Amino acid sequence: MNSCIFTGRLVKDVEKHTLNNEKKTQTAYYTIAVQNPFYKDKADFISCQSFGSSMEYLVKNGKKGMLIEFIGSAQPYTQKDENGKSITRTNFVSDEVKLIYTTGKPETEPQQATTEPQGTTEEPAKVEEDLPF
Repeated sequence: MNSCIFTGRLVKDVEKHTLNNEKKTQTAYYTIAVQNPFYKDKADFISCQSFGSSMEYLVKNGKKGMLIEFIGSAQPYTQKDENGKSITRTNFVSDEVKLIYTTGKPETEPQQATTEPQGTTEEPAKVEEDLPF
């Protein structure tokens, strides 16, 4: 089973991008800083991607430093570097994302975003913490 769950902080505001394909698919690429479980003073930076309602939710509400819960899958891909050498990397594609608000409320009502739009009536959890960056 290819399933990943991360909880961490957005490294910067989430932005929408358009892929250079026939459908001009819209997506969001973003990085999550996740505390390393073995070294408490270090973070791992996870490259993530969202489509559809998850992407729209994050573009509208995802700001630098916000705590995010990410559920998705690992998607390896290969690309060529400037010397023509093949490099394999892994991107994580979301199935579900949820922002955990740390200060105040968002401009819009929060909704849990999945690959199929679903609303939630739950209030987001409030966490009072200092930001690590």
